[in-house]
Amino acid sequence: MANFELIVRYNSPVAEFTRNILLLALPIWGVAIPTVCIFVCIYMLGQSGYSPTLIISSIGLLIGISLACLFACITLMDTRIIVSKNGLRLPPFLTLFSANCNEIPWAKISSLKLQSSLASEQSRMQISALELIFKLADKDEIALGVQNIDEGDLEKFLLALNVWLPETIRDPKLEALRGKLNTRFTEDQTPSYTQIWQD
Repeated sequence: MANFELIVRYNSPVAEFTRNILLLALPIWGVAIPTVCIFVCIYMLGQSGYSPTLIISSIGLLIGISLACLFACITLMDTRIIVSKNGLRLPPFLTLFSANCNEIPWAKISSLKLQSSLASEQSRMQISALELIFKLADKDEIALGVQNIDEGDLEKFLLALNVWLPETIRDPKLEALRGKLNTRFTEDQTPSYTQIWQD
């Protein structure tokens, strides 16, 4: 258990869409803009009558756009949730606006809630509507959409949280979710009448 490490992929549709757009636009922000900046600098060196401040500001803006796109692309590439004895390491795009929350020690998690966006009691445990809400000691909150984690990985993830987080801060509904996942897995593994007959 001391060297235990679990890697779970967090497949956010929004992050994947944004990453794909940035990769499609790579020839623009990664090639065209830097090339234009170089040629403009070379051209301006042999000219006079241009405002250096305007030129430097324009080139700085273009380079800033390229660097921002590069940073966003790199940030969106890492989709791993890493669980270890030291705590949770979340994908950078989930904690971009949270100070020092990329790696969260277990002691920093004050509670873990399972929350549904549906009002109906019958529908509240639909996986597509569930979120894991991590409340941190500094009052910050991080939400993980359950539907963005493959069911096989989700069951392992919940088991790891069960091991490393004290029972007092875990939502009791997490056990119900684990039970639901176990039931679905058992049903998927149970052969149908037709399969048995064909065998």
